[in-house]
Amino acid sequence: MSVKKNLLYTFLLSLSQVLFPLLSIPYISRVLTPEGIGRVGFIDSLTYYFIVIAEFGIVTYGIREVARKRGDSNGLKILVSELLSLHIVTSLISIGIYLTLLVAFYQQVDDLRLVFFSLSFLLVNSFYCEWYFWGTEKFKYITIRSLITRILGLASIFLLVNKPVDYILYYGIITGTAAINLLWNFFRLSKEVSISFRHLQWRKHLSAVSVTYRISLVYSVVIMLDNVVLQVLSTSIAVAYYMFAAKIVRIAGALVTDTLLVMYPRTVALVYNNEKDEMQSSVQQSAQVIALTTIPMAIGLLLLADKLTLVYFGEAFLPLAVNLKILCLYPFLKAFGLFLNKQLLMPFDKEKFVLRGLTIGMLVFIGFTIPLSYFFADRGMSISIMLSELAVVGMNIFYTRDSGVRISKVVYTSCLHACFGAVCFIPVVYLAELVSADQLVQLILAIVFCVVLYFFVLILVRNTLALRLVQTLQFQFTQKAKVR
Repeated sequence: MSVKKNLLYTFLLSLSQVLFPLLSIPYISRVLTPEGIGRVGFIDSLTYYFIVIAEFGIVTYGIREVARKRGDSNGLKILVSELLSLHIVTSLISIGIYLTLLVAFYQQVDDLRLVFFSLSFLLVNSFYCEWYFWGTEKFKYITIRSLITRILGLASIFLLVNKPVDYILYYGIITGTAAINLLWNFFRLSKEVSISFRHLQWRKHLSAVSVTYRISLVYSVVIMLDNVVLQVLSTSIAVAYYMFAAKIVRIAGALVTDTLLVMYPRTVALVYNNEKDEMQSSVQQSAQVIALTTIPMAIGLLLLADKLTLVYFGEAFLPLAVNLKILCLYPFLKAFGLFLNKQLLMPFDKEKFVLRGLTIGMLVFIGFTIPLSYFFADRGMSISIMLSELAVVGMNIFYTRDSGVRISKVVYTSCLHACFGAVCFIPVVYLAELVSADQLVQLILAIVFCVVLYFFVLILVRNTLALRLVQTLQFQFTQKAKVR
């Protein structure tokens, strides 16, 4: 399947990641209390960290190796069987550790029903094999499957979650839809690959996955244990204020980072086949996409944080507006860091440098989050996250100096174009406030006109990527007109 089609399916997948929470979060924030949402956030983060422990570095390694072996059916069968069986074993070990640790943290959960859903999800996750579908670039299947389960999950939330005590059902729906995805993947995989658990040779994978495993563990300390640490140092309400703000910026960033994940198996193949020119072109295009999308996101979040919080979350969650402002640059830092990892380090087998950068980021997070979260609760956690991401990006820039790939002048020009276009948002937001006193109307007007103005500015300054997009759309329109 072509890169364009893969990007299209991934865009639809990312769009659903944005759209479905946009529909569910306002409802949840008005039905459930901040305390109930905080409890769910705590157990969910704790569960996902043990999923990472079980993952054993297999995901990133699996994507890369499947991408390399997808033309060898027998080699692919052996690889999938060995990695899947290895994951089942590590999952059982992870569950044992989880049950032991849960005894110490049970007071923070204080609900056996949450534990039941959490443990059930961990068991089903033993059969995780999404890495196979990413490595074989089955993005159409991934998108269709995800859309179906997300629609079912969203409908279940609106139908079943109706009162504050329904936070149990809310978490059950979250884990249930994830479990459906996992089982669906496993049945699809079993039809495509003949899985055999005989004569397995795990040893040859252990040295490779050990580095990616440490990367996953260190990386997940920041993105999955933030809610856990905040719950221990502060309150469930603080977790809710931070969790929703973090979810918004992570959803926004996912629109860009998912595109980079699409490019990862293709980049690995280009490096493996020594196609330097295409590799250079792919890197430049990814860097442009990051600049042109995340910079306006940051300015937009900064300007509209108060309105977005009031309209989207309701008055009960007004304090999280400050967290949105603190985290507004998160999509840029996360996307840029992932770009350096996935396109300039890992395709060249430089996982050790990725690990070093993430370790520095984790140490910065731990060093700042304990005092800041203790004294400033959710706002302190937001500051700690930003400092951690900044440290990771700084280290990655340092490690990619000798990668042999150079960022062209076009990318830096796109950064200037993005900054200029985003600054134009300021008068638009001000004018929206003059047009109407209603916060919802102001928000809609500001978003619509900012997007239109931004694209117009990019065309006006003749940004190469924007012009290419216009040419592609014109070509598609012309082709359809000819068919008719």
